[in-house]
Amino acid sequence: MQKNLFFLICAAALLILSIICIFIGPNINDKIYDLHILISGNYPCTKTPSLNCQKMEDDYNFHIENNFYFANETHKKLYKKEIDECKKLNAMKDLEFSSFIIDVVLGFICFFFGLIHYLDQGKPFEKYSGLIGTISGVITAVLTIIYVGYSASILNNQHIRNGYYPMLYENKALYHWNGNKYILPYDEAKLNNDLDVQYIKIKDLGKKQYNYNSKFYQMTIDDDSEYKNCIIGNTFSITTQKKYYINGDNENEKKCDYIWNSNPEGYYYGSINNKFIYDRWLTTIILGVIIGVCGLGLALFGILLFL
Repeated sequence: MQKNLFFLICAAALLILSIICIFIGPNINDKIYDLHILISGNYPCTKTPSLNCQKMEDDYNFHIENNFYFANETHKKLYKKEIDECKKLNAMKDLEFSSFIIDVVLGFICFFFGLIHYLDQGKPFEKYSGLIGTISGVITAVLTIIYVGYSASILNNQHIRNGYYPMLYENKALYHWNGNKYILPYDEAKLNNDLDVQYIKIKDLGKKQYNYNSKFYQMTIDDDSEYKNCIIGNTFSITTQKKYYINGDNENEKKCDYIWNSNPEGYYYGSINNKFIYDRWLTTIILGVIIGVCGLGLALFGILLFL
């Protein structure tokens, strides 16, 4: 009876968690495309069922074979990197659809057999149910863990290469005074060898500077705040000279340690959508790991039933 109970629990957990993942998966629900992640110089289109990686690769090979001009070696490497990322994104998309759908189907079958045997019915074919559970558990575990690997790799390593997501400091500022000059949130010296240093990664979308921040909102409506007096405008540009302003309350001169853009709406001013997408993506990965464990448990108790 204990074997049947644990077999049933593993099947039920696998079924329920797979259904949840179908509703929150970043690819199934087009959340990747909502981010405009694919808007870049080399990606051919956006919001399509799948990216045409082969066309990107053909264009790249055509440029190489005909000695067409790349801006420099760094741009050439970036183009090749985007092709690899395109293939990984397509693989993740295919795996997300196939793995969770297969998980639901096999989870339901095993749950059905597990429930029958838990109710002490169907003794004659219990051995075959165990065999089906073992095979189903192995399939679901392997498919789901492979998907989790692709998804986690993209979340942690993929850059968002477009103007919608500039790299910002925690207070949403574009520049910070380092004692000698205003600097960006990344090492500009590395741009010659790696253009990606200027772009955020998908995992950064969960950070507060890329979502609505009440403290920053208060700064935007307070005329005496540092933000209101330290923005890039027509009368100010980034130089090696530190910017100062007069505080309206006590007329003391204050320093602009940070510089903001004049258009906060363009920098995640009133939305928490990025955090929402990040949370859903991360939750799918975590649940995927649990599904993989449930699959292994299903296989284990399936073997016990078979024996």
